[in-house]
Amino acid sequence: MPQPHITRRTVLVSAAASVPVAMTTSLGAVAAPTGSRSLAVELGDPAARTDTWAPVMDTPIYRSDLKTRRALACLPRSITVRNTGETPVSNASGTVEVAMHDYVTDVRPPFGAHQLKIASQQANFTLTERGSDFRTGSKWEWSYTGVIAPGAAVTLPWEYWVRTPFWNVQFQVLVTATVVDDDPDTPDNVSQKIGQSPSFTA
Repeated sequence: MPQPHITRRTVLVSAAASVPVAMTTSLGAVAAPTGSRSLAVELGDPAARTDTWAPVMDTPIYRSDLKTRRALACLPRSITVRNTGETPVSNASGTVEVAMHDYVTDVRPPFGAHQLKIASQQANFTLTERGSDFRTGSKWEWSYTGVIAPGAAVTLPWEYWVRTPFWNVQFQVLVTATVVDDDPDTPDNVSQKIGQSPSFTA
């Protein structure tokens, strides 16, 4: 899947709006032929106050030990995978991409989009990093070893972490999730959302 292109203007407009959920391309379920493998994916919404739309910083970011918390951010931290077909689906899989973008300073840094990582602590939900680029972020393949019945859904959470040493001003995070099924062209196979983090060190 092509990497999403984020311009400086896109980031500034999103930040000015103060809305942590800046874009969503995942749509409602699309009917599938009988017997086909049909899945939809949706990223969890970053928390926001309903009266002001101000972001709620409730998602921990850890050091690599996944125990030492270094910050609280407003980020999508799970995917929900739904079986929209008529047959059970086992071993669902897809990708998750995470890209950091600085929206405070005027200087575009030559590195850093790949610094924020994710990890699963759930036995039947595996995340395997498949690419990391300082300009575009990091990419993981995910897999779920359970069975999803027709009409059912599973929510698969992850944790965010950074390697030490780490320092950054406030930044936004673009998260893109995909799921693999028999009809890759349906819009519910992709979900994108934007969150944000305060400045912190680790």
